[in-house]
Parts: sequence; structure tokens; C-alpha cells
Amino acid sequence: MSIQIPKIDFQKNLNDIICRITEDDEPDIDDLQESSEESISTSLESENKEDFDPYDQFKLISLIGFVILLGIYIINVLYILYKYDYNIIEKNCHYNYSWYYISLYIFVLNFIHYILIKGYFIIEFNKNKIYIYLLTIHTHGLYLIAGYYTIDKCIVNNFYYTDYYNLLIYHYYSHYIIIFFSFCAIYYLRFRVTDNLS
Repeated sequence: MSIQIPKIDFQKNLNDIICRITEDDEPDIDDLQESSEESISTSLESENKEDFDPYDQFKLISLIGFVILLGIYIINVLYILYKYDYNIIEKNCHYNYSWYYISLYIFVLNFIHYILIKGYFIIEFNKNKIYIYLLTIHTHGLYLIAGYYTIDKCIVNNFYYTDYYNLLIYHYYSHYIIIFFSFCAIYYLRFRVTDNLS
């Protein structure tokens, strides 16, 4: 038993459809090409207009500026850590782990920030974004405790007027600032923002 597939003349059917639409006897090929080119150019122009929204441009410029500042920050911290090698810190202050504290801050904690920011933009409901801020508070709380024990009298006496000490203090007090703003964001999300569930 064989199945016979009818032959369909697609070109003839297309011409018939075009003739009915345009109410002409025979469509002109040049008109078809011009109209298709016009539709393609207008669709491309409309896509380009949508692509260059001022808000998207602002986000792109902000992202580029943030990446540049982050790069400058990391290069500066790595330069200071290179300048004040762990052996220099160990020679002046035995069993002090402040060098590791800064290293873990710029690599591990900044990676945790990256993950939390990605999670923040994935979460749909504002009430659930509170958990991101709670994780931020906990991670900075742990680093705050570590920073408290690494900045001891030996570090203050031997490195007080150096870039290394300034970097330690900057990182130590940044925990307080981030924890404060996280609590403010939790308060705002908990009591001021409502999700539109409709």
C-alpha cells in the first residue's frame, strides 16, 4: 500500500494569494522586493530604537564605570598586599593573620557579593529579597569578628602610618557600613514595600 502525496504548486498558490490581496492581475516582482526591503528596514529601525533606550544606556554606562572602579580597587589592594608581603607582616607581628583577612576579603567576600547580587535580581518578590540582606549581614558579621582579632596592638604599633594599616581599617569599617545599610534595606522591604500579586 503506497500513499500518494499530492503535488502542490507553491509558486502558483503564492501568486494567487498576492493577486487577491493587491487586486491586481499579476503581482510585480520588483514591487514585492521593494516592499520586503521596506518591511525589513522598518523592522530593523524599530529594533534599533528599542535597543538604545536611555535607561539601558544608563545601566550600561553604570556597569562599565562599576567594573572600572572595581578593577582599580582590586589592583590597588593587590599592590598593597604585594608591597607588604606576608613575610613582612609575620616578621613584625608573629601569628597575625591580617594579610589573609584582606586576601579573603577581596577574593572570597567579593565573590559572595557577586552571588548575592545575582540572586537579588533573580528573586521576583521584594519580601524574599530580605534573605539576601540577611546573608549579607551574616557574612559581614563573621568578617567583622575576624577583623577585630587581626587588628591588634602589634599591627597598630608597627604599621600605623602605612597603606597596609589604612587598608585594614578601610575593610574593617566597611563591614559596619554594609551591615547598617543591609538593616535599612530589610526595614524598607519589610515595612514599606508591598508586592503586587495581582
